[in-house]
Amino acid sequence: MVGKTLCALLSAGSVLSAASLSVSISGTIKDTGGTAIPGVKVSLANHSAITATTDDEGTFLLIGEFPLTKVAPYNITLQNAVTIAGGTNSIRFFITADGATGAVSLFAANGVKIEGIDCENLSAGAHSVPLPRLGNGFYLVKIDVDDHSSLCKLIVTGTEMYIGSVESNARRPRLNAAAKRRASEYVDTIVAAKSGYTTVKRPIDSYSLNDVKLVMSARRELYDCPLPNPNLFAIGMDLSFDGSQSASSRASTLKNYKSHGINYVRLRTFVDPKATDGYDKANGNCDLKHTIEFGRQIKEECMGLLVDFHFSNNWADPGKQCVPVDWQDAATIEEMAELLYEYTKDAIEQLIAGGARPDMVQLGNETTPGILVHRCDSEGLPLRGIAGYNPVNGALYFWSSTDNGAPSGSGASPGGWKNLGKLLNEAARAVQEIDPDILLSLHLDRGNDLASSRNFLKGALDAGVPVDVFGESCYAGVQGQPSDWKKTFDALATSFPEVKFMIAEYSGEQRATNDVMYNLADMRGIGTFNWAPRPSGSFFTVYDQLVTDYADRL
Repeated sequence: MVGKTLCALLSAGSVLSAASLSVSISGTIKDTGGTAIPGVKVSLANHSAITATTDDEGTFLLIGEFPLTKVAPYNITLQNAVTIAGGTNSIRFFITADGATGAVSLFAANGVKIEGIDCENLSAGAHSVPLPRLGNGFYLVKIDVDDHSSLCKLIVTGTEMYIGSVESNARRPRLNAAAKRRASEYVDTIVAAKSGYTTVKRPIDSYSLNDVKLVMSARRELYDCPLPNPNLFAIGMDLSFDGSQSASSRASTLKNYKSHGINYVRLRTFVDPKATDGYDKANGNCDLKHTIEFGRQIKEECMGLLVDFHFSNNWADPGKQCVPVDWQDAATIEEMAELLYEYTKDAIEQLIAGGARPDMVQLGNETTPGILVHRCDSEGLPLRGIAGYNPVNGALYFWSSTDNGAPSGSGASPGGWKNLGKLLNEAARAVQEIDPDILLSLHLDRGNDLASSRNFLKGALDAGVPVDVFGESCYAGVQGQPSDWKKTFDALATSFPEVKFMIAEYSGEQRATNDVMYNLADMRGIGTFNWAPRPSGSFFTVYDQLVTDYADRL
């Protein structure tokens, strides 16, 4: 910044600089019957390096420390432009020249804005913004003056207030755009996770606690479902369109499908379908709320649930991978990846809390060119030409359904796997941090294109993306015929022995499609999903027969 200096001053309690805050939290973890659970990984959400594992008696001890600066009654300079000071409960900043534009914002831990003021044509000197009374919690303070921005972490615990990390000269970031719910008062969260159990999260108001008691439920206990076949073959349907029906109608639909052997349901979800580029501006169908409501009914029927994240406000496919409007101000691939991580993590948390834990998630829909590629109009179609591409580009190559090909004119080079790998890894990390047992799948539209499929899967694995399942769209006449799909999957199964496979979308050729997957070597074909079926006549005859023929895997 030229000609102006920013000094940010945050008021608060007592003394100490360059301190470390100690963590000592002990407790026990038992199941719903009161039996101790050994082998549970316990960690802190905001300080994940501090971990412990329960012993045979279910006890754990989280112990460690992390650097913090306690707010002092005198100035402590942190980096170039941020100073912490005591006094009254207010944020003060000082500038050295007239005419600056500034903003001071206080956010709760989940990104909900608590307090903010925008300032224009500021005079040289000191300016002050009062803080509201703050309960125990984790907050973010952001101070902007012209092109200078400082972001501070603020931790309030008991009568103490601490400043965590400080970022100076940072671009104004979007803070936790995916968080929708009001923040609870807490300084951190204990996370307990073990395969086969629901992940437990307990907000805490202190880093010094004894005898914390946590209870974890075995997943099958939630709806009293039988344990699934470890080699389960998914005879699946994509019933996303049915999500707009009444709850009673959805329940009737599910019971009917289940009576014919259907054991898995796929539901798509959009980030914000009511947005200006959204899928359903009037009703918000296929948003997370609808997905949770329908997903809970699916789980109540003891059916598997695949959640198909489009990572868009509208349809995502090879010709349109629209960046949600609210994410388009991300200036770097790192910021875009953070938004994706926050959205995905929040969605998984809400799904599980709502009784709709996914058994599998798709990290994008027909992601042949990548994800978060295009800027789109109100109909969810890419803008024409290079304007239809987000400058922060995760594309493997340029292609647009609007241009019917690559746009004319020059633009930024495609991001390749360096960018796409970062995005997919952050989405995968968000899922695994909440529940490492949820299967992660990728999905292309290349059922008869072995070369493209092999290159994409190799690129994902080389980039470190944890791929459990690789799926293809296989529509007869569009992606060839079942014999073509068999050649593709047979070759992929040979080349990638650690990955399982599914047909994520198909319509028609019911028996042949299922046989392609069921007969894949070593039971590596895990199922199929008939897209938007509308049963009539003898539709269910094939599936009734599959119940008999595939009985060993149902």
